[in-house]
Amino acid sequence: AVVSTQSGHYGRGAYDLTERRLQQQILTECQSIFGYSGRQQVEMYVPDKLPLMIVITKVQSAPQVFAVFQGDISPDLLMAQLIDAVENYNQTRSIEKAAELEQEQRSRLRELQEQEYLDSLQRDREKDEMKKKEKSTDCDSALIPLL
Repeated sequence: AVVSTQSGHYGRGAYDLTERRLQQQILTECQSIFGYSGRQQVEMYVPDKLPLMIVITKVQSAPQVFAVFQGDISPDLLMAQLIDAVENYNQTRSIEKAAELEQEQRSRLRELQEQEYLDSLQRDREKDEMKKKEKSTDCDSALIPLL
């Protein structure tokens, strides 16, 4: 069950952290992806508490370390925590999607209002031009000499 849950919802990668050079390499990589706090979360487990499973999720388009599981965790507890991670991610993602949708609606409304404003300006300019032409025509007809 754990393997099928992992296959359906998680990407997996294995890293050899037995050498100090490899540990530093993965910690540097973690820092570049998650920032210093993400590095610290991983660093406190390396190398004493291997093997590890690190669950990473995206929150507001930024990757974050959601959970770190040590190799001595029971399969039942691991499964429960993996399911919790999936549910948490789905809930967070649905909130983010709703916020994105709301932002798109606000953006569309602003664009519509901007277009209506520009259309109104164009109509006003056309009216002004028509008035100028009418005045010009009226002035020209008033200046016709009488013979």
